[in-house]
Amino acid sequence: MPFLVLLLVLAGCNDDVFIDGPQMPDEISATIEGDGGEAEFTLQTKGLQRISLDVTSSGMKNCTFYDRNGAKADSDIPASELGKIVFASRNSWVEIIKDGKRLIFRSIEQPMNMVDHWSVRLDYDYTVKFIEIAVTPGKPRELVGVEYTTDMKVTDAAEVKTRRWGMTNNGSVTQKLEVWPYLQEEASVTVTPRQTWANGDTVMMSVPWYEDGSWMMKPRRVRLDVRAIYYRPDQKKIVDVDVPPYSKVVVFTDVTYSRAEANGKIIFRNPVSDRRDTLDFTCVSLYPVSYENRIETSK
Repeated sequence: MPFLVLLLVLAGCNDDVFIDGPQMPDEISATIEGDGGEAEFTLQTKGLQRISLDVTSSGMKNCTFYDRNGAKADSDIPASELGKIVFASRNSWVEIIKDGKRLIFRSIEQPMNMVDHWSVRLDYDYTVKFIEIAVTPGKPRELVGVEYTTDMKVTDAAEVKTRRWGMTNNGSVTQKLEVWPYLQEEASVTVTPRQTWANGDTVMMSVPWYEDGSWMMKPRRVRLDVRAIYYRPDQKKIVDVDVPPYSKVVVFTDVTYSRAEANGKIIFRNPVSDRRDTLDFTCVSLYPVSYENRIETSK
């Protein structure tokens, strides 16, 4: 039992981890930095048939296998002939290097703002073992630029939202019904990427913005795929409607929204590798431009 505890402590400290011996644990782990961090392990090679990354079938398209001479190889290359596995996607770039009994896991870049978890699978002729690696966030992606590829398209009466207000006057004196036509009516901007890998990233960019009675392009900080809300300056505008004695009044407020839409591209750069990625997006802005009250009175 002390031998097993020592193995796990070594893994947590990112020192060389020896997984050779009769009491080899099923899993060992290490935590490394996202930009250039690495952990080294000493493998038991007897009976070791294959080394792979435990990823989904779709993730396998990002894996490239190399033999000991540096030539590309099939994914089922025997462990004895494997030289390196490279996984490269927009959000991760890691390498698994095999040199004799040494196995090195290295993170080249990890721009996501979260811990990335990896499993190295070791297939033996008698069992399967795993090495678990946690990769902490590295430098985030940098914004290179935003380019709109279409002109802003405006639809003046894109949609109408209706709210209902009511009051019954049982007295002999006229009363006032307060109607707030723009209450809870929200102006919004949504930048929706056509690919999901950057969802949630914050970008400073120009977006269609309604101000002083017209649409314009205005710089704003937005989160991709997150609806940003703002309000009319007269959101608390109040309109009084007379409710005659012994009557019931119902007011239907129809709020008309104008819509502005444009398509474009956002270019990101990874500061570690200088890799560039282009993200297509659609930006949609809505603004409550006007209202109309319809009043129904009954005795």
